[in-house]
Amino acid sequence: MSGSITSGRRRPLAGRSRFLVCLAFLCTVSAIASGQKYWTRAIGGDHNEEAWSLVERSARDGFVLTGWSTSWGPGGQDYYNPFVMRIDESGDVVWKKGLGKQFHEFAYSIVETKPDRGYAVCATRTIQGANDDIVLYRMNGEGELLWQCRYGDPWMQFAHCIRQIRTGFVVAGARGYAGMSYADAYVMWLSEAGDTLRTRTYGGEWADWAESIEPAPEGGVVFAGNTYSFGAGEIDYWIVKTDADGNILWSRTYGTSRPEMLSELRAVRGNGYVAVGTAYEPGENQTDILIVRLSEDGDVLWAEYLGSSAGDVGTSVSVTADGDFVICGYTVSVGPYQSLYLMRVDSAGTLEWTRTYGGGGSDLGYAVEVTSDGGILAAGTTSSTGPGSQIYIVRTNQDGLQADALGLAGADLATPSVRLCPNPFRASTSALGREAESFWVLDASGRRIAQSGGERIGTDLAPGVYFLLPRSGASRAPIRIVKLP
Repeated sequence: MSGSITSGRRRPLAGRSRFLVCLAFLCTVSAIASGQKYWTRAIGGDHNEEAWSLVERSARDGFVLTGWSTSWGPGGQDYYNPFVMRIDESGDVVWKKGLGKQFHEFAYSIVETKPDRGYAVCATRTIQGANDDIVLYRMNGEGELLWQCRYGDPWMQFAHCIRQIRTGFVVAGARGYAGMSYADAYVMWLSEAGDTLRTRTYGGEWADWAESIEPAPEGGVVFAGNTYSFGAGEIDYWIVKTDADGNILWSRTYGTSRPEMLSELRAVRGNGYVAVGTAYEPGENQTDILIVRLSEDGDVLWAEYLGSSAGDVGTSVSVTADGDFVICGYTVSVGPYQSLYLMRVDSAGTLEWTRTYGGGGSDLGYAVEVTSDGGILAAGTTSSTGPGSQIYIVRTNQDGLQADALGLAGADLATPSVRLCPNPFRASTSALGREAESFWVLDASGRRIAQSGGERIGTDLAPGVYFLLPRSGASRAPIRIVKLP
């Protein structure tokens, strides 16, 4: 059975000013002093890192992330290996651990385990000349490895999401062959010790897979992913609910004739589910974020296409205490590079705000969580800080703002007060219509480093990310400027 989604373009924004960039971007981990509530971090080694999943510690004393790295694992720079990293409330690293072997291995999901407050990470190990296998790592709260289990057979297997359930763990992903051109969604039920209790595959004639999974109140699970076998278009959202034994209770597809790809499903406490992903416009260089709100039975309560006039990708969603939704992803709407993208949608699907964050390179958001204080933490990867890529983490208040990090608490951050052209720039930029005025130039930590007239701003700046603040006038909103190499 298919869910009903009205085909159409994204919901438009009220002007490009809705894309206010409100971050303080850091070129090093220590660029913002410890102790600030809202911050940005770029954390990495000598090579490449990406963060794909994060959780807030139940003790409310920081966060734990996982992803993959070519700097920290036993495989060295020649192999992608999983890592687990704990950061404190200020974004400083408490510890980090590299996992894996001398094979490529990718971790997409982490959960904090109860009651011991340890961690479980699922990963996919790729061995040249052999099939891919699933690996589960179990760690204590200090990041020490307790055990690991590898699950494989003659088929290719991929792990995308792990959750803890009453009897142990449930892992969702895919199982197939021929480079996964033919695949089924794959769900594994595991004991607390990692022993296999049961496995099930779900799918049709073509490629189908699971991206996300949530425990159901009655003891079953709800998994979500994408399907080429069913649905209205080339590829559609696909969500399945099972009982405790893995038998299908219902199966739904959601989409239109345009391709739609789901990234994440989250349970809405006692009130159904929310799914987020990306919709593609055939024949155009255009993507929109698609959010779908579902009942407990999988019926569509509402669906919205959201985004800018450029390409936007939805990767993650989190639910606020009052039932709103925070979406994470990335966009090319504010410059030549991709920027991490956050937006908040209320419980009825109405867009409340959008924010972008980034520097002079590509900055991608892959995971988001609403924190216990009502704020937001997003993580992904950035190429703005050096020749490789680093883990990119942004912490904001409930409105996606970081005014405190700029030392501008109380400033009007609703609308940029100055139009700059060009921005980003290489030589200099100009404040259109305000060339005769004077501006403060701030570094990423909010420190005043120069003053400039409005006609030629940034002439003497090194490449990087800065903020511009009018020295006088009623509006004193900071404006991000990016000087390119």
